[in-house]
Amino acid sequence: MIYIVNYADLLTRLVLYRKHLGLTQNELASKVGINQELYSYIEKGHVLISGPLLIRFDSIGLNTDSLIAKKTPTQWQTTSCCSRLSAIHGTTSQ
Repeated sequence: MIYIVNYADLLTRLVLYRKHLGLTQNELASKVGINQELYSYIEKGHVLISGPLLIRFDSIGLNTDSLIAKKTPTQWQTTSCCSRLSAIHGTTSQ
């Protein structure tokens, strides 16, 4: 089955997730190795989230499955797809 993700909704979930974690834009940006200005552009939809950045989000515990799968904060889990795939393939997320 193919799911179409509304990117604006994904960005809304990204903001909600960041706030749920109690992080500022600057704190989350620092954790994933980008500056706050770029992170702000991402949240506003001016810059698309790249695959490598999605993996960085995953590596700090931000559940990328939940972002993409239209889940609400109460449905967010701690283990995401990238982490499970890494475990299956014996690799680590960078």
